[in-house]
Amino acid sequence: MSERSANLDMPYLLPSQAQKHVTHNEALQHLDAVVQTVVTGFAETTPPAAPEPGDCHALGAGATGDWAGRDAGDLAYWTGAGWLFVTPREGWRAWGTDATELRVFQGGAWVVAPLSELGINTDADSINRLAVASEATLLTHDGGGHQLKINKAASPDTASLLFQTGWNGHAEMGLAGNDDWSLKVSPDGTAWTEALVIDKDTGNVGVGALPPNVFTRFYTVGSGTQLAVLESDDGGAMQLRFKSDSGNRRFLAVDNGDNVEVQVTFENDAIALCGPTDSGANRWLEAKEDVVTVSGAIKTASYTVATLPSASTLGAGAMIFVSDETGGATMAFSDGTDWRRVQDRAIVS
Repeated sequence: MSERSANLDMPYLLPSQAQKHVTHNEALQHLDAVVQTVVTGFAETTPPAAPEPGDCHALGAGATGDWAGRDAGDLAYWTGAGWLFVTPREGWRAWGTDATELRVFQGGAWVVAPLSELGINTDADSINRLAVASEATLLTHDGGGHQLKINKAASPDTASLLFQTGWNGHAEMGLAGNDDWSLKVSPDGTAWTEALVIDKDTGNVGVGALPPNVFTRFYTVGSGTQLAVLESDDGGAMQLRFKSDSGNRRFLAVDNGDNVEVQVTFENDAIALCGPTDSGANRWLEAKEDVVTVSGAIKTASYTVATLPSASTLGAGAMIFVSDETGGATMAFSDGTDWRRVQDRAIVS
C-alpha cells in the first residue's frame, strides 16, 4: 500500500508510527492548500518577503529563491514555517485574486475555465449554448468602442438577427444564405418576404425585390398595386429630385419587362418626353424655356356641342376639338367666356 493518497498526495498514518500528529498535520495542510483553492497569481516567480500563513501561489516558469526548481503551475503554500509545494492534477480549479477569475489546470497550465454551455436564469442547450432570460441584456465598451460580431463559416450559411414572438420568427436581418445584407419579414415564421436587400458588391438597394445589379429597385407584388406614395403630413409642398453632375441627363423611365417604352429626360433647362430612345423620332415632346416642341401631331380632347366644358373654367387660350359644330368639325379656343371657332372666331353652335 502506498504511503500517500492517489489524488491529493496526502500522507497516510501508518501502523505503529511515532508522532502521528506530524503526518496528520501535514495532511491537513495539503487540504488547506487544495480545497477551495485561492491563489494570489497564476504565474508567480518570486517568493514574497513576508508571506502570511495560508498564502498560496501558482508558480510560473523560472521561479527563483525558495521556489527555484519547481515546475510551472505548481502550488506554493506557506504553512507559517515553510513552503509546502503541491503538484496539481488535471482538472483542479483555483480562484485568482489578482486576476479575479476562475482557472482550471489543463495540459500542464492554469487556463481560464472553458464553458461548453452557459445558461443565465434559463437553460442552455447544444444549439443555444449561451442562453439569457432577462428584461434586458447590456453589452458595453471596455475602453473605446464595442462590436458585436456574428461570423459564419461560408457564404451559403447564415449570420443574422432573428426576432420572434412566441418562438415564431417574424423578422430577420443579416446575411441570410448569401453575403448580401437583407431584411425579411414573416407572418408565421414559415413564409418569408424580403423587404430590403443591399448588394454586397455595389451597395445597390432593392426594396421588396432581389438585390439589383445596376440600380436601386422598388418592387411590389400584384396588379395595379401602388408602388410608393409620397405624401406630406402637413399638406406642404413636396419635391422628388433627380440629381447628377452638371450637364448630365437624368431619366425617369417606364418599362415593361426591362424594355423601356416611355421615358422622361431632364437635361440642363429642358425636359423631354421620349420613346425607347431620347433622340430623333422618339423624342416626342421637348419643353425648354418658353418653347414647347412636338415631333408629331397634337391631338386635343374631342367634344360635341352638347358636352362642351365651361370656357370660363378652362380659361382663355384653352383649345378643344368640336366634332359636330354647325359648320362642320372644327378646332375651337376659349376667349375666357365662350368657345370660338379658330377659322373665323364665330361662337361655337
